[in-house]
Parts: sequence; C-alpha cells; structure tokens
Amino acid sequence: PAVSWLGHSKAELFVALADAHLDLLFEGLGVVKLLAHNELLTKFLAGYTCTAIDDICGSAISLLFGTTTSLNISHVPVLISQTPAGTSVKDIAHFAQGIRADTFARFDYGCSCVQALGLSLCASGICPNKAKYGSFAPPAYVLRIPVYWFPPLGETCKAVMQTSREGTEVLEGFPRSEIVLRRLFTASDS
Repeated sequence: PAVSWLGHSKAELFVALADAHLDLLFEGLGVVKLLAHNELLTKFLAGYTCTAIDDICGSAISLLFGTTTSLNISHVPVLISQTPAGTSVKDIAHFAQGIRADTFARFDYGCSCVQALGLSLCASGICPNKAKYGSFAPPAYVLRIPVYWFPPLGETCKAVMQTSREGTEVLEGFPRSEIVLRRLFTASDS
C-alpha cells in the first residue's frame, strides 16, 4: 500500500510519470512487474562493486537513500543483493493514484456508476470499488491504527514532522501517544 500522502510530492520525475498515467499504459499492455530481480546484476553489484570499492558503494547508497550516519557498511552487500527488488504495476498504480488525487487511501479499482443514483443502483460489474469496499471510492487509511511511518529519504522524522505538509498531515492523523521520533532513521534502516 501507499505509505503517505503523495499529492504534494517534490519528486518531479514521479509526479510527471503519475500525471502521464504511465501506470495505466503498463496495465493496458499487460505488464505486471517492473525491475524484477536480475541475478547477473546482483552478483556484479554485491560481489564486486560493493566489496572492492567501499567508498564508491557507500556514496551510491547515500545518493539513493540519503545521507545517513546509521548505515552499517558491512550490511551493504546484503542490501545490494536484494536490488533491484522490483515491484508490481499495481503498486506503482497505487502510488500514482495518491499523487494524482492527493489521497491516502486504499487502491482505487474504479467505478463507472453515476453516484447521484446511489450505491444500491450501481452494478458491481461496472464498479469494482463497490464489490471490494462497498462504496464508490476506496476508503482512506485509518491512521488511528498505524504500523510505522517512514519519513522521506534522507530526512529525519523530527525534521519532516516540524517542517512539511506531509508531517502535519501525519501528526493530525496519528494518536499523540503513539508518536515516537527516531533521530537518525532513514529508508535504508528498514
């Protein structure tokens, strides 16, 4: 599932891809996964690049995940061995939906019904959301039941909470007693 509100994303490439509806093109072409695991690339990256040239590898990891003082360089070969991990087109579509609609909701399967007529007159065959969720639109995620919130790459939770629109939205959604800020957490720590 999507991890946060994405409609105000500063990642211009991802916003452009979402606005271009690239996810719909992939779905239409029958593509179901992207960047699937490549054994040759994995062996090269994990076996040579990130063991023979640690400084270059560390710089590349920092470029991808942001500067971090908590990255254990001895874990890099394991991290690289899982890259690229790949993802499904449905995951990409879900992120694109969040960017386009500025929502933090479950996957939108779509609905072609006229909402003014009411849900009871809407056929599930033309409204997959009705069949899946019992509504025209997917439900918003309930932040009262959080698992964990990851800040943007290279940022600390505290900095994001204090300065960004995303942080404000997260703070408003989470129960106050559940917020624990981890000072040096970055995406590579997950």
